[in-house]
Amino acid sequence: MYLSHFNFNTQPFRAITRKPGDFFVPYHQDVFGLLKEKSQLAGITALFSDDACLCGQFSDALKSQDAGVLAINAFPKLNASSLLYKLNPVTKESKSRIHAIDAVLRQWHEEIPSRKVKGKVLVISHMQAMKENGWDVLGMLLVRAQELNFRLSVVLMGSADREAPLMQQSGLQEFVHTRHTLRHLTCREILGYVDAQCETHGTQAAPFTAARVRKIHALTKGNISKLNELAHLSLLAAWTERARLVSPRHLRLAAGEILPAKTYKKSLATVGLFA
Repeated sequence: MYLSHFNFNTQPFRAITRKPGDFFVPYHQDVFGLLKEKSQLAGITALFSDDACLCGQFSDALKSQDAGVLAINAFPKLNASSLLYKLNPVTKESKSRIHAIDAVLRQWHEEIPSRKVKGKVLVISHMQAMKENGWDVLGMLLVRAQELNFRLSVVLMGSADREAPLMQQSGLQEFVHTRHTLRHLTCREILGYVDAQCETHGTQAAPFTAARVRKIHALTKGNISKLNELAHLSLLAAWTERARLVSPRHLRLAAGEILPAKTYKKSLATVGLFA
């Protein structure tokens, strides 16, 4: 593809980390440090973002740091029975929820016999897809772990509009000790990110000028996953013409593939009014 043309050693703009846990953007590294620290406490840590791919990379980074982290995806829906099954398939044979929850905690306890402090980190992504009875089971799991002196840390990841509903879940508010909503990146952060991507993946001459990166920031509004897609497609467009730099036209072609087209309904209505 375009790797040799732009002198990349490896594929750029696929991940937001050099390696799992080593983020390109200092802000993301700080957030990951917060997640690592708070996931050692019993209770709930919640990370909110409308960028599901970005949340996924935080989940991957947590798993890379601790093999004992269990990550499950609530999409497309996660009710009580499916949550219990994902935690421990044997629970489907249990006669009641409390027996199923005890079976889950017993399994986790037996997995780590050598540790002085018994604990588990459970990451649930796409939390907006959890059903009401799924939240009930999560609350029961946290309460039972507390009763058995088992440190259960739950990291919830989901869309930004789920913060208020989470805090309205009966019985869960007392377990929520940390909440953070990821912000979009600033133009300065995007400039540093693009330079770091190019340097890490082997090219000395970045194919994006500063003006082009500023335009990418304006088009994506600092959404890093959209930025990665836009950068990849604009590099592809430049490569098809054997250009050494991404031009405004290459960027427009790429943006037309992934960004919604501007609407002119209001302008056209105004024109019709005065026609």
